Parts: sequence; C-alpha cells; structure tokens
Amino acid sequence: FGSALRAHQSIRARRDDPAGGMPLRQLTRVRIQFAASDQRSAAVREFLKRCQAARESNPECVLEHRVRSDDAPPVVAVEYVNGFKDQFNCHKMNVEQIAQRIRDVANGMETTELLKQAGLDSAALDLKGFVRGKTDDADGKR
Repeated sequence: FGSALRAHQSIRARRDDPAGGMPLRQLTRVRIQFAASDQRSAAVREFLKRCQAARESNPECVLEHRVRSDDAPPVVAVEYVNGFKDQFNCHKMNVEQIAQRIRDVANGMETTELLKQAGLDSAALDLKGFVRGKTDDADGKR
C-alpha cells in the first residue's frame, strides 16, 4: 500500500509541477523575502524563478516577493488551501530542500483527501511512516 501511494504521489508531482518540481498545486499564497546581494539568497531566488515558471499549474496561487535591503536571512512563507501556514528561514537550504519541505505538506494533504474520499480516517491509520517513507526504528518496525 505504501509503495503504491508513493508512486501515485510521484506521478502526480511530475504532472502537476512542471517547472522543476515546484509544488504549487495545494498552495494559495507564496511569499518570498530576500536581500538581492546576499549570497544566502541564491536558493530563494531560484525558488522564485521556478514558482514563476510553474504559475500555469495553479494560477490562483498568489506569488509575492520582496527584495529587502537589510541583512535578515531569506524567508519563505507559504499558505495552503486548507489554511495551514508555514514560514521558514532558508539561509541554510538549497532550492530542492525548500521545494521538498512544501511538497511534503502538499503530499500529506493530498493523501488525507484521498483517504477521506475512500471513507478512511487518516488519523486512525497513522500513515506518517508510509507518507514520508520512514519508520520508527532501524528494523523497519513501527
């Protein structure tokens, strides 16, 4: 069941996120703040470019960016269709790590919705290990 679910998510991610795997499908707003000349901002600048390229996958998603003149670290703030908000500093992240953080939440939301449509309660099933591919111990036991 877990491998089939991950395969479905992978196929869905490639289909819905055409610009380098940018996950816009579950988002309502993306806010990006960075200092243009700060070396720590390279990943968020690339992330912004990929989000702009992926706009067709979700035209309702509001994409905002602010170029700052201070020395604060680059920040990404994301709002999801279910109301969940996530804001994080990106000064030690690469563009793939930024995208993966967002993709993990979006995939979890999609999984929960699919289970709900199937009449299953995702909380009762405790699928955290299956969704993220992790288990509680080294032997793979839960």
